[in-house]
Amino acid sequence: MANGGGCLLAPYFCAALLSRRGQRAARLVLWGGESRAARHGKLVGQVMLDFAGTVVCRADGFYLGRPAPVLAIEDRLLAGATYLVLPVERLPQGYDALTAASLAALSYERAAGGGSSIAGGPKSPFEYVKGDDGRTVIKVTPEFLIGAVTSKTGAADREGGGDGGEEACAGVLCSTPELRKHYEQLVGATRGRAWSPRLDTIKERKGRRGFAAVSPGRLSPVAVRLLGLDANKGER
Repeated sequence: MANGGGCLLAPYFCAALLSRRGQRAARLVLWGGESRAARHGKLVGQVMLDFAGTVVCRADGFYLGRPAPVLAIEDRLLAGATYLVLPVERLPQGYDALTAASLAALSYERAAGGGSSIAGGPKSPFEYVKGDDGRTVIKVTPEFLIGAVTSKTGAADREGGGDGGEEACAGVLCSTPELRKHYEQLVGATRGRAWSPRLDTIKERKGRRGFAAVSPGRLSPVAVRLLGLDANKGER
């Protein structure tokens, strides 16, 4: 029987096998649009070495007003999860909170002039979720983030902001009336909660365990600062 004959006789079996293999892999979305599969349990530090000058974030871990969800080098990829592999200079440094400006900076291409929406549609890129501490936070949807880092039309670059950059970048994020309404409802909710959100529960990750499998000396200085590592310690 020729190669692949088994799949001709039992296509449902082959489809199930491929689906099962996909479930055992993690998905990496690279800044610029490329998507790759990565094995379950792969060290984040190894991904950072494979793609120099980048950090790894879970696509479902972005919240306005909180630091970027940068994973530690000793963390491991989980099967079925989606991760963004982003240039370190595109993220807020240290513990700076995510804002509309920093979200706009994740867009793949810089806007030469106006800049079109990177959301790709009228669906809101933001939603309310409730944390373990009972506080309500604004989550950025993974679909929106993936659309941003793979966009070919781009959004405003963070360096072009200056004073009032938040409003300018918010305008790029919400370039349609519908998206602007969503943004104003959510971000302006601290002054008045006219909108009734859908509340989900999120789990805060406990303290990280393990050891650094990649020496800080092999990472860029910006990545070392973003990960909170001491490059002078080196490997022990």
